[in-house]
Amino acid sequence: MSARAYLCFAALACLLGGCGKANDFKYRVAVIPKGLTHEFWQSIHRGALRAAADLKAQKGIAVDIDWDGPL
Repeated sequence: MSARAYLCFAALACLLGGCGKANDFKYRVAVIPKGLTHEFWQSIHRGALRAAADLKAQKGIAVDIDWDGPL
């Protein structure tokens, strides 16, 4: 085979190697509030969980919400 054929084969292999599902991975979002017991930060937590659920329902994107902060 000529060098040109090898180059075309290599380019085709690179293009096909990049094909696949776009959402095979999982997102992780860390939220660190100033406090865990105040109602404001609890509403932020509910909003983050709801946004993750909406992304999963609408787009099929899995998101983990890591929630931790001072007591």
